[in-house]
Amino acid sequence: MCGFYGRFTNSENLDIDTNINLCKSLSCRGPDSDGYTAGDWKTRNINLIQNNYLNQNQDNSYNNFFLKHYRLEILDLDHKASQPMFLESKNKVIVFNGEIYNYRELKNDLKKKGCKFFTEHSDTEIILKGYEYWGKDFLQHLDGQFSLVIYDLENQSVFLARDPMGQKPLYYAQINGEFILSSTLFPILRTLRGRKQISNKSLNTYINLGVVPSPNTMYKEVKQLMPGEYMEFDLSSWSNTYKDFYWKKQDYITNDTIYEQEVFDQIFSDAVKKRLISDVPVAAFLSGGLDSTAIIKAISQTGEDVSSFSVVFEDKLYDESEWIDQVVDKYNLSDTKETFVSSDLDSLIIKASNSFEEPFYDPSQIPTYIISESISKKYKVALSGDGSDELMYGYERNELAYRQILGGKLDFIKKLNNHKWFHKAGVGRKFIQFDRELRNRYFSYFEDKNLLKLLDNDKSYHELNPYWDVDEDPLKQIQLFELGLYTSEFMNLKIDRTSMKNSLEVRSPFEDRKLIEYILSCNFNENILYNKKFPVKNYLASDFSSNFLNRKKKGFSFPVYEYIYSQKSELVDLLFDNSSYVVSNLGFNIEKIYKRKNLANAHRIWKLLMLELWMNRVKESELDT
Repeated sequence: MCGFYGRFTNSENLDIDTNINLCKSLSCRGPDSDGYTAGDWKTRNINLIQNNYLNQNQDNSYNNFFLKHYRLEILDLDHKASQPMFLESKNKVIVFNGEIYNYRELKNDLKKKGCKFFTEHSDTEIILKGYEYWGKDFLQHLDGQFSLVIYDLENQSVFLARDPMGQKPLYYAQINGEFILSSTLFPILRTLRGRKQISNKSLNTYINLGVVPSPNTMYKEVKQLMPGEYMEFDLSSWSNTYKDFYWKKQDYITNDTIYEQEVFDQIFSDAVKKRLISDVPVAAFLSGGLDSTAIIKAISQTGEDVSSFSVVFEDKLYDESEWIDQVVDKYNLSDTKETFVSSDLDSLIIKASNSFEEPFYDPSQIPTYIISESISKKYKVALSGDGSDELMYGYERNELAYRQILGGKLDFIKKLNNHKWFHKAGVGRKFIQFDRELRNRYFSYFEDKNLLKLLDNDKSYHELNPYWDVDEDPLKQIQLFELGLYTSEFMNLKIDRTSMKNSLEVRSPFEDRKLIEYILSCNFNENILYNKKFPVKNYLASDFSSNFLNRKKKGFSFPVYEYIYSQKSELVDLLFDNSSYVVSNLGFNIEKIYKRKNLANAHRIWKLLMLELWMNRVKESELDT
């Protein structure tokens, strides 16, 4: 895994040392090696190339583009696989963050078409040669997690793309004759310096949701590429010439596939197996839950040795040690346990929250940071179980929303919907009402409009509507919403930032493209809500008892209520200071929220604390506006 930065200008001569300094924060994403290239895009000249393989230097040259790459060396450790990587003709160059799991198959396909390769097994070269042969359609061939930028000198264009589920980030800004792009927000903010402004709309979105989903950011001038999206920027006309989705979840909802356990088992096993492809050792997260356990089982079936890492809690309400130990014993694992202790939480929270360049609410960032830090001491790669709950109805809210709104009425309404007189008689309006009620109920699990009202502003800008597909049946609506919002915008952001802050690549088999497409195509009925994640349970059934498989889900989280109300926290005290951002700038009455001690208010205090800590970083660090 890696990090990259790029800058194209209309007129400014870019100083190389200055631009290297602007993106130095990316070094944690790629500490093993780095390289850059620069030149004049208008004349199609490459003036500077410096990586572990190429070295070209034309002093005193004019440079109006700059590309920088930091590499975490995982696949093809040879210096020829360094980035930025050029075609032999030097007319195309790539910077790439991620892993392509089917690179071997693609290499064989391209060889048959006459392509030649200069690296032994670099997936970066596969992307570059694939783009040269197929153009933008090469994205349909890729199986992996990635964000990438290809600069085409001949056509004077910049091509950007992001993986289907948004596991890897890609930010960009077009302002005052500059086009800037980066793996993270920080280098763009440093480049913009005083030319950036916090978006009030995004601020409201954060207070409501706890995150700012793509394509927006906390800043008006900076955008994110969305999951499954690509963009072509034409330098000669200086415009965003084309932007579109090459992959959409909705395209795979057919409801004409009968679920087969054997098919799931094979696709899932393959998803795990290909994520073990690496030239360095691979570890695994082990929470004790079904998803991480299924991954451990799949790894054990390959014959590979696996080291697992777990976070255990002193508080039995959150601790999963009993179940972790069962998995360790069953598969004879070498397991490293990190104990979550309540002492010195403030310093841990600061470390974890520093992983994020925008405010991010999710409290599970804390244990995720702990386990990432632990694994990174010995490993560069780890597998995790993210994405399963969203794909296979693993949350209580899936069942609750469905039952509370639709109950037993759904089948009746579905049958009526097949008759022509259904809509003529006005009954269709009732169905629309049921859909609206389900949507609103579901949105309520994510939104906090009561907190917005305390800001004297309940504008939520309908930010969740794009994630709710009104053309699908309720079960598919829930599934698409969970995958689109929670997996892509919450889980993947959390995993990427906390792991890459520790120079660790995390791979998620449940976000495998083929697995997602298969599950989306299956014609599940509502029983899957009551027998949550039965594909995973069936996969594990031969190895574990019913008690293990059907226990109540605890989740991988952080004791927010106990921290806010039971700990003496200097961080929480920051919020009560009249000079704090949330009080002096936003006008929140922290005392009023705090006094009504309940779980909802504890999470509101936590959300505002994450906002306050972020603003402190904005004011006090290199993010200074």
